[in-house]
Amino acid sequence: MFSTTTWRRTTVWLHVLTSVGWAALAASLAVLQVLGGDPAARPAALLGAHHLDAVLLAPLASAPR
Repeated sequence: MFSTTTWRRTTVWLHVLTSVGWAALAASLAVLQVLGGDPAARPAALLGAHHLDAVLLAPLASAPR
C-alpha cells in the first residue's frame, strides 16, 4: 500500500509534468501562429498548430493539476 507521502509526491510530479508540458505547448503554438503570418509557411504552420492542439492540449488540459 502506498503511503500518504508517496501519493503526494506522485501528484506533485504529475502537476509539474503537466504544467511544464502545457507551458511548452503554449510556447510552441505561439511560434506556429507567428510562422502562420508568412503566406508560404501558413498551411504547414496552422496544420502543425492544429495537430498539437488536438493531440496534446486536450490530454494536458484534463490531466490533474
